[in-house]
Amino acid sequence: MKGAWNGMRWHFRLFIFLIIAVLIAYGALLSYRTLFGVGQCSCSYDQSLSPAAQKDIQTFIQQQRVTDLAQLSQAIQEKFHQIKAVQACHDRTGVLRIVLDASEPKLLINNEYVLCKNGAVVVHAYIPDEIRVDLAAIATKDKSLVEDLVFRSWAQHLPIQLCHEYAIVWVDQFTVYYTDQKNKAFHLVCDAAQYPDVSILNSYQEIKNTLSQRNGLRNQQVIADARFDRQIIVRKEKGGWSYG
Repeated sequence: MKGAWNGMRWHFRLFIFLIIAVLIAYGALLSYRTLFGVGQCSCSYDQSLSPAAQKDIQTFIQQQRVTDLAQLSQAIQEKFHQIKAVQACHDRTGVLRIVLDASEPKLLINNEYVLCKNGAVVVHAYIPDEIRVDLAAIATKDKSLVEDLVFRSWAQHLPIQLCHEYAIVWVDQFTVYYTDQKNKAFHLVCDAAQYPDVSILNSYQEIKNTLSQRNGLRNQQVIADARFDRQIIVRKEKGGWSYG
């Protein structure tokens, strides 16, 4: 009888030992995930993030060594500039839950990049096709200009309605062309310090009406330069046209 009781006590101690070992191992796993790696993660993405963007974000998150969720959120926003807010927390099972809020896309640039309303410029593949096709578009003479801070600030505040009425090409901060969408022989020139306002556009319309009614342009291009103080200087050029 005594031997049976000792055997039961031995099995009970073994059972308790195994439970403690499992709890220690589970705690160590959670600590490893918290201190050294993301582990299992679930992300909820803003609708303006394409599958390509989601894949890159997910890969980036899995590669991080996490010591603090606030640092992880900051790292995501520093890597993906269109992300304007990140919410991250572990649920009861230890899974990391992340909600990503992105800035709204505003402009398509050179058919390659997209400017978001927060000023971020991202590759067009990061924006879903159904959103990108409806964006207003502009162009730069030099594709590298998308990194120019003056250009970004100007584009960020550009009135969208102008993009619907004019084909807009940024040459530099001193020269921006607005080519009439209906009559591509007319080109208005401004600089980055001004957008065509009502006064400029009304004067420009009068110039177009006057020149169109006289005797036609006869393969001429009309450049209306509004970069002067309270006046628009008009010149004509024959043949084709190039910006700059």
